[in-house]
Amino acid sequence: MRRTILIGGIGVAISIASAISATAQGETKFDNYNSIPYYPVTYANNSSLLPPEDASKAGQGVDGTFNVELGYYIGVTSEPAQLTLLPSTIESINPNLKEPAGGVGAPTTGYFDTIVATIPGYPSTHGPVTFGVIAWETTGQYGGSTYATSMLKTVNPVLWTESSIAYVGGPSNPEIPQRWANLPPNFAPVQFDAPEPSALALLGLGSVATLLIRRRR
Repeated sequence: MRRTILIGGIGVAISIASAISATAQGETKFDNYNSIPYYPVTYANNSSLLPPEDASKAGQGVDGTFNVELGYYIGVTSEPAQLTLLPSTIESINPNLKEPAGGVGAPTTGYFDTIVATIPGYPSTHGPVTFGVIAWETTGQYGGSTYATSMLKTVNPVLWTESSIAYVGGPSNPEIPQRWANLPPNFAPVQFDAPEPSALALLGLGSVATLLIRRRR
């Protein structure tokens, strides 16, 4: 059984698996600080996609008020709806990580590291795995404790494929998880994702109706 969440205003669905296989599995480093190239999580390059007060941050790395989460698909896909999210990988951007030597993008932050992500169902025969990352602000005017409740987040994750990852399901000498080799630029661009106007209008109508009912009492 699977359940889905909506990614942003475009309604892209990402699946979350409810059962995890404990037999065949792989591992990968969920880490953009020790990957090549060193691409950070950034605000969208287009300032019009950001709240007015954040327009000057276009293209810059996000700070420690943002969380990230990894999604995967065993095989090759270009459809975010086919990704399975891994709640065990949720972590905050590390504000203390500076751009590595030879890094590309944000000069100060936008990086996360240290987590080894387990990919259930990965076969011993190896093969490609497609990844995607979502990010969302957790505090402030537009933040939320979850991706769904945040209004400043990755609406359109950019997927990429690693040709293979480490297989660790059962062998006496499990393979060592490796860093990513094909991380693309702007892989998790953050933008403003406000409720649709129709939803706001319904909310407003509900508030007016509530006031009228109270006045009649």
